[in-house]
Amino acid sequence: MHNYIMSALVTAAFLKTGVRSFSSSATAFQAVRPGGLARTAGRSVACANVPKAPRMVVSRSESVAASSSSGSADTSSDIGLDSVMDKSNDAKIVMDSPVKDDLLDSFDDILSGKFSNVDDLLDDIIADKDEKEVDPNKGLTPIDGFSQVHPRTVADLSKKGFTHFTDIQSQAFLPVFEGRDVIARSRTGTGKTIAFGLPIVEAIAASGRELDRGRAPRLLVMAPTRELARQVAAELGTLGRAYRFSVAVFHGGAPYGPQEGSLRNGIDILVATPGRILDHLNRGGLKLDDVRHVVLDEADEMLDMGFSKDIEEVLSFVDMDAAQTLLFSATTPSWIQRISAQYMTDPLRLDAVGANEQRTATTVAHKAMLVPDNDEVRMSLLEDVITVEAGVESKTIVFTQTKREADELSSGSAFRVLSAGVLHGDLSQKQRDVTLAQFKSGKFKVLVATDVAARGIDISNVDVVVQTSMPQNSDSYVHRAGRTGRAGKKGVSIVLYTQRQRRGVSRLEHEIGHGFKFQKHTAPTPSTVISAAADNAVAALPVVDETVLSYLKDPASKLYEEIIEKAQSNTPEDEAVDVADATSDLIARLLALATGKTEVKSWSLMTGELGITTLMVKAPRALKQSDVVFAVSKLARHGEFEINIGKIQLGKDPSEAVFDLPSSQALKFMQFVEEQDLQKFAFEVCSELPELQFVADRYGGGGGYRGGGRGGGGYRGGGRGGGGY
Repeated sequence: MHNYIMSALVTAAFLKTGVRSFSSSATAFQAVRPGGLARTAGRSVACANVPKAPRMVVSRSESVAASSSSGSADTSSDIGLDSVMDKSNDAKIVMDSPVKDDLLDSFDDILSGKFSNVDDLLDDIIADKDEKEVDPNKGLTPIDGFSQVHPRTVADLSKKGFTHFTDIQSQAFLPVFEGRDVIARSRTGTGKTIAFGLPIVEAIAASGRELDRGRAPRLLVMAPTRELARQVAAELGTLGRAYRFSVAVFHGGAPYGPQEGSLRNGIDILVATPGRILDHLNRGGLKLDDVRHVVLDEADEMLDMGFSKDIEEVLSFVDMDAAQTLLFSATTPSWIQRISAQYMTDPLRLDAVGANEQRTATTVAHKAMLVPDNDEVRMSLLEDVITVEAGVESKTIVFTQTKREADELSSGSAFRVLSAGVLHGDLSQKQRDVTLAQFKSGKFKVLVATDVAARGIDISNVDVVVQTSMPQNSDSYVHRAGRTGRAGKKGVSIVLYTQRQRRGVSRLEHEIGHGFKFQKHTAPTPSTVISAAADNAVAALPVVDETVLSYLKDPASKLYEEIIEKAQSNTPEDEAVDVADATSDLIARLLALATGKTEVKSWSLMTGELGITTLMVKAPRALKQSDVVFAVSKLARHGEFEINIGKIQLGKDPSEAVFDLPSSQALKFMQFVEEQDLQKFAFEVCSELPELQFVADRYGGGGGYRGGGRGGGGYRGGGRGGGGY
């Protein structure tokens, strides 16, 4: 039996079952953390170092499925080809031909032995998707170039992968260390916490800070959300470790007891939300008399969230004449100017963005994706978009406008294959902590969140951010997009919009300014999604442990033996069938199950209506909608089949138009058109909408054209205000 094909069969089955490894106990299942190859005795567990499959033939005149091996006493694992490939009531797989073709293509390399092992296969897939990397530290200042930074801090940061300052960090270090008031503007994800935290920590240490019990905080950092406060506190803890500084984080939703205990023990650095600071001030346990450094992090967001009065009340408890004040923000609204005039002395303005540069990270690709104006279809496309844009090990954050939408997405049918978690303000702090920990560890790949997650959480390897609808303003977009492309890594930010919202895309580009432009796309086609899903599944082969493979080799062997048995029973009059084709077909079906792509669903690219295919017509002159109706109906009459034309829209290029047909009619129409020698009109299945003319929907939501009967018949106006022809 061919070990290579056996491993492929078993591994493809595991991709569907979700079993990745066993614990030492034969009855206990465990999930292997994705990433590394499972190995035994130094070799890859999947299709490693095996020869090319032998070429055999089996009869096409006989059923490919044969009865399982006779005499088998163990029927629990007796899986025949019938049950996997075709008509078994126990495991029926419905797979459209286009799905099968795409999946077969994905396994050509495996069956041909092109790759010597799975490692090479994974490397090849990754190499196809990744661009050439550049040195992320080129032109940046080494942290150890500043003598004021403690060597242990340099070492701690180096362990985390930080060896060089970003622009904002290098600009801020000396002025902040020397006590200057600072207003700093920087792109999201460029390290504002280190920019203010490191020089202040070193300044506190240089002042000879005594670590007495019950000491009041010297540094006060205010943040808009509990997530940001916790993230900032964690980073400051690293920066202050060399000096044994105590860092505390106070926010709502957490019990007062431990926070009050921290106050009794003594705090050097306090990171907190404004409301919880006021609570402790009113309870009498917190004193801010000793504060000498005040930082407002994400100051613009605190303004948007209505914290301006709370902030000013907190500052009234601080000796602002003796305190250094720093404002760090991605944007600088007028409120910041007023705070500056009231509390700051000759503030230094640092701008790591610049007057002629955009506020978004340069490592992020920004895409605006046109989707049908149909909420159900728009949500169902999310998994397809993520499948195409994200890799096997990638993490994705999906932003929604409301908590209800976040709950519906994460718990509904939007994600059929990918696993998703939810994060929003109604969750308890414990639930939020668990969700974030699971997302960071890779237990699920998609985090559905409201804007509560756009501030403060810093998760590595978030490759894709998807916004399910147009953001309210450019600041919201900038902060959401800033969850990816952090620390110089590449990322993709996608905003979904409908045809009616296209002006909103232009307005958003204008508000962000400085030449910012979205890459314009439409939703990925079914063939693109299937191909990407297959690539991702193949790339995930290494996560299957060889111990697990042994549990499925018996049923896999029976499947393969049935193919061999058919090959050996060939007769001369049988039509020849290559055994590799039969094996490839079986693997493709297993892969279809693993990816959840067992059928191709078509929908209108314009309306999102299921069962509809959008076609495009090109002509040598400007088209009118009536031209499209006339041409399509005339062809249908000649072909003697029924046609029902749906929505029609003209392209910005007047020689182009798109129109909808029921998918079954579209198939007949295109088959007939391809047989004709058309001189003036060219038709094709529309994989991506061209740029369209925007006109008011005067025809009841779709132009109202309905071909009637065989050969087209008349045209009926559709809906209220429909009119028609």
